[in-house]
Amino acid sequence: DFLAPRGGKVVAVHHSLLPAFPVEDPVSEALRKRVFVTGVTAFVVVPNVALQDSPILAQEVCQVAPGESRDALYDRIRKECENACVAAAVHSLSSGKLTLVAERGGPNMIVEHRARSASILSRNS
Repeated sequence: DFLAPRGGKVVAVHHSLLPAFPVEDPVSEALRKRVFVTGVTAFVVVPNVALQDSPILAQEVCQVAPGESRDALYDRIRKECENACVAAAVHSLSSGKLTLVAERGGPNMIVEHRARSASILSRNS
């Protein structure tokens, strides 16, 4: 299992503003729903937790241009948003602004925002 030896410290990206469009092709879904903005989400991969319920670390917003194709929007999200989103997530974790706290053995991951000392997301608490 890929996740087990990493102790819940895997960060991934999804090409939507979660919890919106937790599907295999979120860019096509955003266009189908005719949204004006979409983007990318960096989140912590937690075993046995649904994508839309994963702890969110960072998000970047991308405007949807009128008549934009799926491929053009996907490329733009990757070029304009993805790197900034991942960088923000890594910076927040490495600077101590966000802390991952595993409680009760795994899927109850909490992301704490140090500046406000508040829990951003808690599952099964």
